[in-house]
Amino acid sequence: MPIIKVSHLENYIRRELPLAIQKDLLNYRMVREADLETSVYFHLRNYLDSDSLWRVLARKHADTEHYIDILIFKSKRPRIAIELKWDKKEINPKDTNSLTRAIDELNANRAYFISTITHGKHSWNKNKPFKVPIKARNILAIFIPLGLNEEDNREWNERKRIYTSKMSKGKARHK
Repeated sequence: MPIIKVSHLENYIRRELPLAIQKDLLNYRMVREADLETSVYFHLRNYLDSDSLWRVLARKHADTEHYIDILIFKSKRPRIAIELKWDKKEINPKDTNSLTRAIDELNANRAYFISTITHGKHSWNKNKPFKVPIKARNILAIFIPLGLNEEDNREWNERKRIYTSKMSKGKARHK
């Protein structure tokens, strides 16, 4: 059974996970925040599956008085807290406070803010996921743009409506 160290998991979250999320985003496997949570949970579980000491929990209500979107434990100790947002270009003070409390009160090693970006022009003009430090050595924001030019981005958002529009119940055709 391979042993996964915290540093290995952090490298995965910083380097490989954003690319996997971007790929899911481009392939319409995600069209809203709940899908982002599912995608992140799926990729983390797959990565950590070989080491039975790790647990990934979603929407964990902790003693911080906040729900934490993803909380990762090694043995019985919280190690990493992740806040997820759909289409947010910056971290708001509430999320910063929640992640800070996860570190201070739960003694987590690190916290991450992960956000997709699917709309509008971006002043940073990047096509690949990029990182922004929020709190030195503790909290890192990872932004994941679609990675498309403006026209393709608009087309992606139009096609996304197929999966986000209200679905009809359909009528049973029993005779």
